[in-house]
Amino acid sequence: MIGFRGELTYLSGTTTTDSAKRFFTVDDSCVFGETNATCLNAGGQTLQIGRCKLYNAVGGVELHTGDFGGYVRARMYNLAGAGVIWGGVVNHNQALGLYHYFTRSMSGDLPLCDLDLYLDRCVNIYLGSALTGRITCVDTLVSLGDLSSMSECKSTDLEIVSFVDKTDLVSGVYLTGGAGTGDQTTVGVSVRLHCKRTANAVANGFKHQKAVTYYGSFGPDVRVDVATFENAPYAQLIGFGTVYDNHPGVTISRFDESMNTVEYDIEANAGGTFPYNPYAGLRCGGSASGGYTMYLPTAGIQRGAEMRIMNMTPNYTSGGVALRFSGSQFRDGKDRLIPASYAMARVRFNGGRWEWIEGINELSGSTTWNPGSIANGAQELKTVVVKGAVLGDRAEVALSVSTGGLVLTGAVTAPNTVTATLSNNSGAAIDLGNATLNATVRA
Repeated sequence: MIGFRGELTYLSGTTTTDSAKRFFTVDDSCVFGETNATCLNAGGQTLQIGRCKLYNAVGGVELHTGDFGGYVRARMYNLAGAGVIWGGVVNHNQALGLYHYFTRSMSGDLPLCDLDLYLDRCVNIYLGSALTGRITCVDTLVSLGDLSSMSECKSTDLEIVSFVDKTDLVSGVYLTGGAGTGDQTTVGVSVRLHCKRTANAVANGFKHQKAVTYYGSFGPDVRVDVATFENAPYAQLIGFGTVYDNHPGVTISRFDESMNTVEYDIEANAGGTFPYNPYAGLRCGGSASGGYTMYLPTAGIQRGAEMRIMNMTPNYTSGGVALRFSGSQFRDGKDRLIPASYAMARVRFNGGRWEWIEGINELSGSTTWNPGSIANGAQELKTVVVKGAVLGDRAEVALSVSTGGLVLTGAVTAPNTVTATLSNNSGAAIDLGNATLNATVRA
């Protein structure tokens, strides 16, 4: 079944006890794909999905099991998203609606759904409660619980083999808990995780940035056993996140507290001193903009200590914000910059001062510009937003087309703003047409 514009199958709604007892069966020979929607959408049915093929679609599956759980053994390729699978439906009298986002009260023995999935370049898959089995994935992020809705994940036991091939992955598995303190929606989860790299990934430097990323409020008996982590020399195992309730039952094998990434709000603490932690993730509020200045810690820091600082602010505000470290903490007196993107910097303490080991250390921005016809002796100005830029920074500007005899200069003229100037001293009018203006700022 291929080539339709909508969902290729749609069986949704567990509104009665009888419908939750029905079976949805797909045999091994079935092929679904070439659609701008989901291949398989079955809400509240007991699943019997064999090794069918799903490919070239916006979504692979939207599956929420019925009374008897069932199994899913699909093979998915080149999907914008592998989809969502939730097990353990117990409420037969409530229309599911957006069923894969629902938080349900689950108690007693749950109807388990057994998974045997192969996911090849499917971006991501969200998994919920009452699932068992094995998932092998290539360039696909596996999330337990839905990051956007904080849906629950309970009584799930999986083996996940995550391959990196042609792109970086944020982590081998992403654990999502509840949305606030006491909201322990992730309980009784066990994962055996293998993070591997293909020969292509090794040759081109692609990797899992971390083994485990976690976020939210967790209950007891949540465990990830990191059996394989082939990202040498990348040592980081645990991803950034906030644990509102760090329950003693949450364990991650090979976990080293010093490898845990602390999340830090640079908007709320602007102008303050950054806390020491070997791994730090930057966050901010939704209304944050521009850039913020902070200081690196010095008190009690041992010579040779390092920090890796990751800018995760794009997760919280559109485009993210930039971070500036005061030059007073570096031997050359120059500020250091982490741009408003998913950038990482590494610094080392050499006793009294910090040393910048690696990082982009520059800010950038771009905009479209059609300066029109510029007469001889005249000039045209254009501003471009460069988040984190301050007066006194050095600015460089460039156009995506030849300047054709015009002189292009740039300067930081206000916070977060670079002004480019096109001057014409050629002796005749010049019209460059449409172009992209790029600005780079260094401290």
